[in-house]
Amino acid sequence: MKNSIFKIMFVMMISTLLFNCQNDDNSNTPVTPVTPNAIDCIPVNLQNSLIAFYPFSNGSLNDASGNNYHLTNSTTASPGTDRNGNATCAFHFKKANGDYLEYVNPVFLNGFALQDFSISLWYKNENTQANSDFELLIGRDDGFHCPNTNGQWSIALYDLRKPNFGNNQFSINWDSDPPNSVSVTTSQWRHLVIISAGLNFQIFLDGESSSSFTIGPCGPTSSDIGNLFLGKYFDGYLDDVAIFNRVLTSTEINILKNLGSCCM
Repeated sequence: MKNSIFKIMFVMMISTLLFNCQNDDNSNTPVTPVTPNAIDCIPVNLQNSLIAFYPFSNGSLNDASGNNYHLTNSTTASPGTDRNGNATCAFHFKKANGDYLEYVNPVFLNGFALQDFSISLWYKNENTQANSDFELLIGRDDGFHCPNTNGQWSIALYDLRKPNFGNNQFSINWDSDPPNSVSVTTSQWRHLVIISAGLNFQIFLDGESSSSFTIGPCGPTSSDIGNLFLGKYFDGYLDDVAIFNRVLTSTEINILKNLGSCCM
């Protein structure tokens, strides 16, 4: 009887040791980290103000703001290399091919052009010719009109690649380069922010506030019509397009400028 009890206890002890060893082995097994959402690269204090965000991670057109404002592509626009050398983490456009990205009937932007807002994006232009081509980076509706605007409102490169923002009433054009910067016609990655407090517009290029001039008034008040377009009539790259429902501070703009590319 004693021998039977001893055998049972021995087997239980060995089983316990084996179980603990297996747990120890499992605890040393590397755990695959959870891939963060692209929105996580936006500072926390800005996330609640984010309407839509297009980081183009791995060529995706889905927005990372959680609002499902996903872009579509019916053209030959294609993923390209971003400013940090990550393949397929930006989007490339060719004007000759009629490339653009689109969101049909963006009711989430109704009243947008006459409210406080900010748009931050990165672009790299490939057209460096000394001409006055209008190249749309982002805007609603289509059709070039006074005052230097495409559709109801637009952010564009115009008149020797100068950044421009306009709606049906007013537009603001970049008048000169920031201090100590290269020409805006040079093909390189640039950080561009447009802020609007009512009809008070301001342009920030690579963190520097614009020396600018305003055109207007001209035409009727902007209407809530037309689709949202990115990259139309544009030769180059776009990345990390972020739309906010308030005016960003200069400090927040510089934080965005110094962020790494949001490629998850």
